[in-house]
Amino acid sequence: MSRHIIHRQQIILNVPNREGAYAFQNRVSALLQHELPGNMEAVFDELFPSDDIIRIDSLQLNLGNVSPHNFEKEFKTQLIEELRKSLSSKKDKLNDENNEEILSSEQSVIKTFIYFLENGHLPWYGIVKQITEWEDEISKGLSGRYKQNFSKWLIDNYQRKPVVLQRLVHQFTDKFLENILLTLASGTTDAWKLIYDDLTTVINQSAKGKSPDRVVAWKCIFHTVLNSAALSGSSNLSESESDELVLNILKSLANDCKISAKDITPFIKDKIDKQLKTTSVKNALLWLKSFPENETIVDTESDKNKKGNDRPAEAYSKSRKQPAFAENESIYIKNSGIVILHYFLNPFFSGLNLLKEGKFVDDTAHHRAVLLLHYLATGNTQVAEFELTLYKILCGYRLEETLPATIILSKVEKNESEKLLKAVIDHWKALKNTSVEGLRNTFFDRDGKLTVKENGWLLTVEQKTVDILLGKLPWGFSTVRLPWMQQILNVDWY
Repeated sequence: MSRHIIHRQQIILNVPNREGAYAFQNRVSALLQHELPGNMEAVFDELFPSDDIIRIDSLQLNLGNVSPHNFEKEFKTQLIEELRKSLSSKKDKLNDENNEEILSSEQSVIKTFIYFLENGHLPWYGIVKQITEWEDEISKGLSGRYKQNFSKWLIDNYQRKPVVLQRLVHQFTDKFLENILLTLASGTTDAWKLIYDDLTTVINQSAKGKSPDRVVAWKCIFHTVLNSAALSGSSNLSESESDELVLNILKSLANDCKISAKDITPFIKDKIDKQLKTTSVKNALLWLKSFPENETIVDTESDKNKKGNDRPAEAYSKSRKQPAFAENESIYIKNSGIVILHYFLNPFFSGLNLLKEGKFVDDTAHHRAVLLLHYLATGNTQVAEFELTLYKILCGYRLEETLPATIILSKVEKNESEKLLKAVIDHWKALKNTSVEGLRNTFFDRDGKLTVKENGWLLTVEQKTVDILLGKLPWGFSTVRLPWMQQILNVDWY
């Protein structure tokens, strides 16, 4: 696998006449796809053999005149020669250790992690194969000299950009979140695990299992830790300190779950008995006793804001406008061929009661729709959020917003998905006896590029020889605009 990534290549050719321009374009395209990558890779390895990450904004190479009679050989020779010269010159200017174009592998991992937390997709240079492996790489990077920088970034941004914390607790494992806490506050992973277990026990008992206990518990822990004196501590959390932190977190928890004083009291009784002399526990007791025994401890305004799922469908849709991206900014994606299903999505979602009058009925329905597209494309239900970008666009879901990673599709939803794919095969006569998996592997499993344009998005799909069958598709897909989509999706495929 290549160690190097070229974001975009643009070739400008001046040819003698228009008649031969298309032929030269094809010849250059063939060189860039087949012969040149290996030669360019060798130059990169020769000049930059270390594991450091070198990011260069752009290189302009002037190949001069290339003979049309020996075009391929001269083009390749002159390009490699100019590439070596340009990179050698660039390398001499990278020796300043403060230059941001030079990154260690750990620093690059942390930057990619931060980018994902802010945006929900990976930067063009980001490559992640398995979430578990990525978590290990991030944890390794945070155990070194970048720990302080990341901690400062999270402290500065978790309130200004609430989605950062939401995405962190939604998309990563409990073990990883425990490691993140270690970068923020003193303690051991065992201590944080005990605190988390205690909180989920309280939530499950008091909220009757109806609340998203895992997400709420972790958000409360992070909110409290990020605002607590634990940030400046240097020793491990003692049992007493751990208990005090739990009591503080319970206060925060009350703003997210309807938890009554009666439900909390048995849980913290033994903790209070141990710490009756501490100021924090005295304050906690006063706070607890200030409510009638059966009254729910919830901030009124906060509770009002939590009723977002009761919004009318129209108001819900209007709040889902796509974010502003820089024109020509690109996002690289997988499974881009799923776009040919757009024709069926309205009746498909309606049949599953996810839509009402052309709009998603609530947050849960919107989340399920996004994940259903991934299931249609791959047959899998587990997916990292950074692989959901195209599905979000097709569902009119804001790209920067996160969604639960633990949605479980029902048997009905899976069965209806299989029926939809079989219907596509039946309508597309050219596929003949193609299986559902054959449809997925042949047409859905395509790399793609999403680019922001003035009038919406442009999806460029990887092409293959079998694409000649797209000419016999009974419906078009060059322009997609479903009722709930905020922007047009133009497709460049066949």
